[in-house]
Amino acid sequence: VALHAIFESIATSDDVDYAISKAVNDGIIRQQDVRDTRITVMERIRSVEERGWFSDQVQLLNETPILTPEGDDYRPDRVMIYPDHKVVVVDYKFGRKKLSEYHRQVENYVRLIREMGYENVEGYIWYSDGPVQISTSTI
Repeated sequence: VALHAIFESIATSDDVDYAISKAVNDGIIRQQDVRDTRITVMERIRSVEERGWFSDQVQLLNETPILTPEGDDYRPDRVMIYPDHKVVVVDYKFGRKKLSEYHRQVENYVRLIREMGYENVEGYIWYSDGPVQISTSTI
């Protein structure tokens, strides 16, 4: 829960200290856990650095709702739109079990974004041990 809340406040790696301070102020983490939390967050960001997920070159939509014509409301954790119009959807599942329902959830996000007209869409579940790309070839 703590990492999820922290990552909600991070657009680029420059936002890490702000996000951790916010988590302390909101009572999500304790002051004595700041150093270890910062190390963990920076390790996770570095682990996906080559993907550009925390680049200032992407348009970021954090916890932004996707509304359907039926009135349903979906909230992917992180949607990144790259300059070439590639879209990457990431859903955080830090500290949680790997369940097939998470795959269906991300597949649904990918489908909805494709229905908006984006063709090049990738979906990931970011578990505590790293991101897993969801097969989207049949979506």
